[in-house]
Amino acid sequence: MDISWIEPNILAASPLPSSEADIRSLHAQGIRAIITLTERPITTQAGVTPELLSELDITPLHVSIDDFGAPDNQQVVDAMHFIEQMQASNKPVLVHCKVGQGRTGTLLHAYYLNKGWSLNDAREQVWAKRPLCDFNNLSQEQQTFLREFATTGRTVYI
Repeated sequence: MDISWIEPNILAASPLPSSEADIRSLHAQGIRAIITLTERPITTQAGVTPELLSELDITPLHVSIDDFGAPDNQQVVDAMHFIEQMQASNKPVLVHCKVGQGRTGTLLHAYYLNKGWSLNDAREQVWAKRPLCDFNNLSQEQQTFLREFATTGRTVYI
């Protein structure tokens, strides 16, 4: 399964891992945590069981966001906190939605905004690492969320 490393050994992005083979491929590439941004958790995919994730020591987080929708602030807090926890445990995180574009791109932009980057700098970085997640490919709702997030204070938790 192809992934895009956004931050080497910290954060990666992809489309939906939809099988046991995909999960094993992610594990072989170093992924040890997964943030699922689809309406349903990753364990609803054929062959992707809690037991498989446990066997491979992959920690999941489900953040339900409607297709073409934007997260709310609490969902961003939860995701950023999870990424930091996993980074502290040396567990690289994969972020995905269905296609690996809109919801994934929104969270990737939020990741950099949360680090204090400007929206323009975040846009350039995300485009350079995963062009599919370019700001212009995001839905209007996702773009609006990021513009507001960028201007209302990027530090979403202490």
